Amino acid sequence: MLLVVRTFSTTFPGAALLALVFCYGAMQEGIILVNTAEDLPEDRAAGIRTTAVALGLRGTIALATVMVALGGAGVAASLATLGALHGLPFGGLPYLGPLACAYTWVVLELVLAFRLVSSVEQDDALTKLRPRARRMPLWITATAWTTLFAAAALTFTQPR
Repeated sequence: MLLVVRTFSTTFPGAALLALVFCYGAMQEGIILVNTAEDLPEDRAAGIRTTAVALGLRGTIALATVMVALGGAGVAASLATLGALHGLPFGGLPYLGPLACAYTWVVLELVLAFRLVSSVEQDDALTKLRPRARRMPLWITATAWTTLFAAAALTFTQPR
């Protein structure tokens, strides 16, 4: 994202835009960690040292949950700040509704996944995690498109 920002601008991005880039990356990477966690036995067997191998299943899902929760909140706050800086009423908060819904859904899914993997042994935890982890592409898609919608709406909306 930072490369795209720098490609289309000759000035260094401001704090709100940098925060958006960082928080968006954290949110998306948190979601991707679920996929890494799902491959834990295979990665261990192959001797591949992934985040999931280093942190274990419970630690990886905990980290994923925190990254998505904090990253998503940061994305929303950054977009609201950018909307306010551009003079939009209420900082353009109405445009953040779809993002808030997608973000809340993913965080709830991850909290439930953490509860599942924390309550049973690892083999059983993986069995319980895999059906939920299959939604990971939907989570990435939902958060990406709703972030794009909010950013585009804030970019192309003129204050009244």
